[in-house]
Amino acid sequence: MTGKQKDGITYIVSSACHDLTNPSPMQDLLSGHRTAAQTVNEIKKAYPHEQVKVLIPIAQSNKFCGSTRGHFVLLEVNMHAGKIQSAKIHDSKGPLLDTFYNGAGHLTKQLLVEKELGLNKDFAVTSEHLGHQALLNGNDCGRFTAYYADKIIDDNLSNANAKDAHTFFARYQKLA
Repeated sequence: MTGKQKDGITYIVSSACHDLTNPSPMQDLLSGHRTAAQTVNEIKKAYPHEQVKVLIPIAQSNKFCGSTRGHFVLLEVNMHAGKIQSAKIHDSKGPLLDTFYNGAGHLTKQLLVEKELGLNKDFAVTSEHLGHQALLNGNDCGRFTAYYADKIIDDNLSNANAKDAHTFFARYQKLA
């Protein structure tokens, strides 16, 4: 995990996690061996007094069209003094696939099961479908999560667009 301080907020970007609610040991291992709930709980304990924005790439467990893995989205969790204020998925695709999968529902269940988070039973993760990734593009979702995290930290996600995302991809692809 990496952190950055800006305007009184500590931004934490974690490694990828999964949204499985009851994984078998093999599913858990193949999905990165970390739940979003575990990561949020560790960050809550590490920053009990700060205003924190946690940004977690989520490897969704959906397997549409015979895919070997699911789709990646970015989970943004806002915490203040160890209490989760809100959680939202930023999805680079439009809402069509999520209509069948309901990624926010999977993460809501996972977070509610983690008792140490102290969430109310009416807590719910929300979704924002940004539509910057074409429906049949199954390759760029992970790169969009990095782009969205960068926009949230250094600019504003409302300024995100597909053209700017592709410039971001090109700039960081050269580093590889």
